[in-house]
Amino acid sequence: MTNASERRIRCGAIVADESPNYLFVTGRLAEFSLGRLLEEIAPKIGLRYQIAVLPISVAALMTPRWVAAKLTAPEDIDRIVLPGHCRGDLEPLASRTRASIELGPEDLLDLPAFLGATDQRKNDYGSYQIEIFAEINHAPRLSSPELLAEADRLIAQGADWIDLGCDPGGTWDLVGDAVKAVRDRGARASIDSWNPVEVELAVRAGAEVVFSVDGSNRERALDWGAEVVVVPDKIGSLDGLDESVNYLEKHNIAYRIDPILEPIGFGFAASLGRYLETRRRYPEARMLMGVGNLTELTDADSAGINTLLIGFCAELSIGSVLTTSVGVWARTSVKEIDLARRLADYAVRTRSLPKRIEPGLVMLRDPGRNRIGGENLAELAARIRDPNWRIFVEDHKIHVMNNKNYFTGDDPFELFDRMNVTDASHAFYLGYELMKAKTAATLDKSYRQDQALSWGFLTEAEPSRHARRGAVARTSVETGAVARTSLETGAVARTSVETGAVARTSVETGAVARTSVVPESVARTSFDLESVARTSFDLESVARTSVEPESVARTSFESESVEAANQLDDRPDLDRGEADRTPAEADSSKADAAGEGGR
Repeated sequence: MTNASERRIRCGAIVADESPNYLFVTGRLAEFSLGRLLEEIAPKIGLRYQIAVLPISVAALMTPRWVAAKLTAPEDIDRIVLPGHCRGDLEPLASRTRASIELGPEDLLDLPAFLGATDQRKNDYGSYQIEIFAEINHAPRLSSPELLAEADRLIAQGADWIDLGCDPGGTWDLVGDAVKAVRDRGARASIDSWNPVEVELAVRAGAEVVFSVDGSNRERALDWGAEVVVVPDKIGSLDGLDESVNYLEKHNIAYRIDPILEPIGFGFAASLGRYLETRRRYPEARMLMGVGNLTELTDADSAGINTLLIGFCAELSIGSVLTTSVGVWARTSVKEIDLARRLADYAVRTRSLPKRIEPGLVMLRDPGRNRIGGENLAELAARIRDPNWRIFVEDHKIHVMNNKNYFTGDDPFELFDRMNVTDASHAFYLGYELMKAKTAATLDKSYRQDQALSWGFLTEAEPSRHARRGAVARTSVETGAVARTSLETGAVARTSVETGAVARTSVETGAVARTSVVPESVARTSFDLESVARTSFDLESVARTSVEPESVARTSFESESVEAANQLDDRPDLDRGEADRTPAEADSSKADAAGEGGR
């Protein structure tokens, strides 16, 4: 039986008995950070909880089977929350308790959102009223594969309509084929042209909306059988709009009114006023806003501009927008509008501030940061017992610490020099992380070691080394491939590298060449980014191979392997194995324990 000092249960807040009772499972290094965080949020959300501290330093290295062998959950527990990096079948643990088992977030700082302490969105979030017309500019200049690829991109971002933008001065004879191809993609098609021949070809092929009509061409709409977007006769005014609207209504032609948004410096404010005036004149009419004059013609990232304009549209019941995505800064406008229309709809419908609701639209900065605090950082540094580096960002400063050092600064190069790292793979890993930390410090973003920085909906997941645990690294690029090395003496050394296979080397000269395959060996090949491929052949001596009976010449690149943890269930602690891992892998694993990674 493990003694009380090795397995501890701490009780948390006492609230109404009807609320579920949580048991948060963690390791020794994360106990302090987890406890402080739960103490802070528990009173706000009425959380009943206990903390189980198991005999392991790095909580991220737990497996459900290992937890099942170590944990005895109190009878009054309703929900057991495991560290987010805990991977494997939950059944061994679930079979030992009546409580439900779930994985928490991989990052401790995301725990408040996981528990509902920060997420203000309700179950009905996500509805919208605004349709998105995504225009493909200069469509006649594109080949069919190019046009369809662009249509697919816009549809994937959330476009409801694909608008085919034509070029003035000519007739696009293949516009009908393009319309049919777009419709085959599952999108609705519109045509943007003042050329009546192009319009007729497009509507005949299935285009449902025509951009645009005014006093000069409204009569042609009688023959199209399509909905039209009606605009004023003179840009910068509402001249002729009433006459065109009356004509279309008289002939039962469906329409949407676009008073035309002007660029900044060319009547932007006044153009917003014309939308207000149009809504006053036509309280029930369908309206549309083309946002490209602002997003494409302003030196600013488009997300904020799109969100503001969509908010305007939502309040004024403008039910559709036309957008382009030509400029690099506006390339993701469709996706931005898709998120913004949901946010605006929720804010208007529920009369809630559109804040801390849609993190996907906060890209350059972060929607919110949880400070660790100077005292907490000092406490974490004091608890570290190994030489592996942890990296944090706080108040625009980078903090690096291990069991002997705690450095703070804003220059990653100076910090790296002070860390005195000599191993090449270790240097690569820490350099990569320090550069991420510098970016986070510059932009006041949240930094989590071994995780991607957040860029809103543009965030690309960064594969964690924990996800690679349990796999035996192969020195061959493909399973079963043969790595061959030719020696200049004329002897050919061949090494067969298979999972768990015996590495054999045959030398044609008749001499037996043996290669030592053990951790830290001279003859070592790695195709993992975290290690350096090294091969040493001493031509003056015989290369010898020592094949350990149990390892069978296996090279492990696991970060405190979960497999190792599974094999050592009966040992009293898992604080071991530092010598068997590269420094970069050790740093990656230990980073979680300090409160930035999994609990």
